[in-house]
Amino acid sequence: MTESLNRDLPVLLATLNKLSSDADRILLENREDIRKIAYNLSIVMEKVKDDLPVLVENLKELSVNLNTVVKNNKVNINKTLVSLRKTTENLSRASYKLDKILADLESGKGTLGKLLKDEELYENVNQGVKALGKAGKVVEKTQLYIGLRGELYREGDSKGILSVRLVPDRDKYYLLEVVGDSRGRVYREEYLDGREVVKKEFKPEFTLQYARNFSLFGRTLTLRGGLKENTGGVGADYYIYRDKYLFADLWDFGRKDRPQDKDLKPNLQIGIHWYINRNLYVRFGGDDLLNSKLRGFFGGVGLEFVDEDLKYLLGGIGVPIR
Repeated sequence: MTESLNRDLPVLLATLNKLSSDADRILLENREDIRKIAYNLSIVMEKVKDDLPVLVENLKELSVNLNTVVKNNKVNINKTLVSLRKTTENLSRASYKLDKILADLESGKGTLGKLLKDEELYENVNQGVKALGKAGKVVEKTQLYIGLRGELYREGDSKGILSVRLVPDRDKYYLLEVVGDSRGRVYREEYLDGREVVKKEFKPEFTLQYARNFSLFGRTLTLRGGLKENTGGVGADYYIYRDKYLFADLWDFGRKDRPQDKDLKPNLQIGIHWYINRNLYVRFGGDDLLNSKLRGFFGGVGLEFVDEDLKYLLGGIGVPIR
């Protein structure tokens, strides 16, 4: 043991001397930095020493205020805790119900569950959705034209006409017109005592026609049929240019609008419709051409616009646009 101590002790002393020398060297090399750190620490401690009483006082004041707030709002806090507890219970019940609904859906119970599980019902609903999609596409490509025009006739008579033209494709369209006629409609009433009274009424008259387009000699021929000013009527339009077409209308068969004239023929109107621009047009021609006493010239001017909003409204309320 003595030999081991004699051997290791010098080594230990040498190591301690080296550590001491290194420590002295490090202190010497960093003496300036150590002095700065000590100086900064002393400044910080001075500030803390000055601010510490104020900080302690603020903490005391905060504690007092907090106790006052809690005491004054104890009832409200209790209510809030009760409300929070009820909310938690409601959420728990809602979660339970949601789990039950999902379980019912998974098992095919209820309408939605049957929809998810019943292939036939699902297919029917899917077909309905596709049908709605097709209807939407039809509405999208349909053009709706809204027009207003006035027409003047012999002896100063006139008509005011509101027109709606629905064009689902290039082959056909639907025409609706509301007509106000200054001449009114004359009719005869007979009474049981043999008296006969002629009356005139001024009510709006309606035109509702279906039109189909055909090709004739490289031009478009449109044939129309349906209701014309509250009576049966047919018509035709033949386009001589893109902005001009000839038209003919025959309506009011068996007419009784002039009781003083016997054996009146239907009203035949032939003329030309001329677009001045995209929205403005004029039309003129002959009126009541089959009756020599009533035959005369007429002329009119009108406006026509494409209406997108009304088109979607008609499609949305179920008007058949196809």
